[in-house]
Amino acid sequence: MAIPMKFRRHYKLLIAVMIMFVGTIGLFGSARVIPYTVSADTYEQDLQDISNSLLTLGREDNYDIFDESDTMHTIEIEMDPDDYENMILVYEETGEKEYYPITITIDGVTFEDVGIRLKGNSSLRGALGMMGGPGGPEGNEGGGGKMPEGMEEMRGNDNYDTPFLIKFDEYVSGQDYFGYTQLALRAQFNDLSAMQEMLSNEIMAEMGLTASRSVYTTVDMNEEGPQLYMIAEVINEDFLEDHMEADETGVGDLFKASGGADMSYLNDDPTDYLKYEQKTNENTSDLYDLIDFFEFMDGATEEEFLENVEDYFDIDSIIEYIAFCNVLVNLDSFAGNGNNYYLYQYPDTEQFVLIPWDLNESFGRFGMQDSSAWVMGLYFEEYKGQGPGGGGPGGGMGQPGMGPDAEFNQPGMINAMGLPFPQAEGMAPPEGFMFPGGGRGAAGDGQRGGGQALPSAPGFFEEDLSLTEKSPIMEFIFEIDELNEQYLNALVDLLENEFEEEKIMTRIDELSELLLDSNEEMGFWTEEEL
Repeated sequence: MAIPMKFRRHYKLLIAVMIMFVGTIGLFGSARVIPYTVSADTYEQDLQDISNSLLTLGREDNYDIFDESDTMHTIEIEMDPDDYENMILVYEETGEKEYYPITITIDGVTFEDVGIRLKGNSSLRGALGMMGGPGGPEGNEGGGGKMPEGMEEMRGNDNYDTPFLIKFDEYVSGQDYFGYTQLALRAQFNDLSAMQEMLSNEIMAEMGLTASRSVYTTVDMNEEGPQLYMIAEVINEDFLEDHMEADETGVGDLFKASGGADMSYLNDDPTDYLKYEQKTNENTSDLYDLIDFFEFMDGATEEEFLENVEDYFDIDSIIEYIAFCNVLVNLDSFAGNGNNYYLYQYPDTEQFVLIPWDLNESFGRFGMQDSSAWVMGLYFEEYKGQGPGGGGPGGGMGQPGMGPDAEFNQPGMINAMGLPFPQAEGMAPPEGFMFPGGGRGAAGDGQRGGGQALPSAPGFFEEDLSLTEKSPIMEFIFEIDELNEQYLNALVDLLENEFEEEKIMTRIDELSELLLDSNEEMGFWTEEEL
């Protein structure tokens, strides 16, 4: 058989191409070009290829995105515009948060057939311009409807981005993002500095408390342009397996608390405890251990509480947590309005522990007062607050929120949450302590955040402070001398260490540089917002 003329003329070129192809395979092995796409049909066999893709990005097999807190991550989302509009419409009319399919690319690695839904409450309503909640203009189910004209400016920031929950295994069984089946995309709600939650999470971690971790990211939905978000750990079974003790039976019971969940005993009927939603072991467990704990507090004397509370609850961690909420004026919390926390029961000891969640309104951003939108600071006397300034990258986080004649040891002094301040004889603010609230001066050179005000509201005092209505466990903590002393020590330790001025300002400068440099590169803030 004669060899075709065209082949004889070009056989050297063909041989060269074949040699190059074989050499490329030998050099790069099974690595793939980024971005790498994962679909329902190929997910199982492609797990190793995803790992290889990470290696080409300079990351190890045990890669954890939350280890990269000084990196601006990138997320691109492809979603049917009709699905997006329907997702919003369903929530506005019914309050339901339904999943829809998307393709998502995180730092160059792409996953198909991933679920997305809306997430959040006040942050979500703010993003959608809703007043009180779902239900339409007449209020209906949620008393909600659109924000009335003029209200947007009173909120202080009407350019919220929509928060989302990403679920990797919604449509593909077993699919996850390197160990995470869910990730929360949190918008910078009510935070012109874009630092409140990041700083709060980091401070809490340094205190040794278990809480959700977060990292910065940009999110580009359907190529509309990047917006600044944070990726946050979702408190679910993945979180419990990573951070909490588990025995051979698996994770323990997890309950999500909603607003007004103050750990009070009502009765023995679980249906009266709807503010505690069971999130794990729904078919094998119930709320009765939790109710037993509440009943114990309801009938215990101070001596009985001190002697037996550790059988029910990790008292040390909640004391540290309340100190944190006090110093950072974290009002949207268990220590404030009974919100944004979980209760987890260790499966081996059956002891409960509080797990904080959603710290985006710390630094006094929750509890705005009438039309002035002033927020409550930490230490009070008869003081009207300081002027605007600080708060954003380059602008600082605030000067002392006290009047010139205020006294740290004022008897009966309480803060905006109703929590007592240190009154021990001779106790004074640690050297270098920085009070949240007020302004440290405007940011210069066009840096973002110079206009955010964190002024203090007028203070108030009570000689005979009762915390019964606030929470039974808080009442015990502040009325039992031994626990109150432990709380005071935790408060001072936080002020002298994790919240020491030079340390916190150094971290603020680092985050400022990351945010501003990333914005210069990607432009997720406009000139008007800077």
